[in-house]
Amino acid sequence: QPHLKQILPSLLAGGAPLAFNCSAGQDRTGFATAMILSALGVPRDVIYADYMLSTGFRRPENEMAKARIDRYAERNLAARSYQQAIARGGAQALKPHPLVDEQGAPQLKSAFDEIEDRWGSVDRYLDQSLGIGPGEIARLRSLYLQ
Repeated sequence: QPHLKQILPSLLAGGAPLAFNCSAGQDRTGFATAMILSALGVPRDVIYADYMLSTGFRRPENEMAKARIDRYAERNLAARSYQQAIARGGAQALKPHPLVDEQGAPQLKSAFDEIEDRWGSVDRYLDQSLGIGPGEIARLRSLYLQ
């Protein structure tokens, strides 16, 4: 929610193009992108296909330099995770893996499932958790859809 509370108001204000990222560009970024695409009415299968592109385009070697990993590992969970992975298997250990669960479903599906279990729909999640109601959704669509 904290990331979406920064991104969505910028989009509502017409602040596109807008760049946002996380350490690997697939988890927090993938979720935020999925919520934006959902608000725009993009079909779920298209959102999943977009999310799955992250594996092929991810470049772990650019995510955190070795010097930065060592420097921040003590207090940064992501840096510590990278440090441990490199210690176990070298840089190859950071090779991107497909973003699917054991059944082959996109990992992002579990986020949608949780939202639907707790809020009933993405629209209700956006409204109740972020204050992005029907009026804001209509504005996003008018700004970013042709």
